[in-house]
Amino acid sequence: MEYDEVVMETLSQRIKLLLSELKQLVFSYGCYYDTRIKEWCDKTEMELSPLGPALKNIHELLANFVMLLEAVGLTRRSHAACRALSESLHVSAAPGAAAGEEKCRRFEVLQQCLVTLEDTIQTDAVPWKARVEIPTTRRCHS
Repeated sequence: MEYDEVVMETLSQRIKLLLSELKQLVFSYGCYYDTRIKEWCDKTEMELSPLGPALKNIHELLANFVMLLEAVGLTRRSHAACRALSESLHVSAAPGAAAGEEKCRRFEVLQQCLVTLEDTIQTDAVPWKARVEIPTTRRCHS
């Protein structure tokens, strides 16, 4: 394979330029090290305050609490959406026809999901009361 002399000359010039720039960078770093960094290398180690780990733990607890609050908010929004869907299905459910039976089955599954969400929302300090009672009796007939 034969190389063009112009291409080889161009590559040679680029490599020469890169090497000279690298030399300048190394020289600049050496000067910077001697004037700015070297004085810090001989100093004794700093002692950190014993409050560091405690503050880190507090920050982690706060972050976890914020995530918990966001999850509770999401659960409550999901619960409200499920209740609205439950009420709309309850109104439109008509037993007897095949479509009505499917709606009844879906309604029963949705009721089970709402009960699970209701249990999730309950807290130890103040029990959360649902604004609308979940019907426990079957509204559809098999």
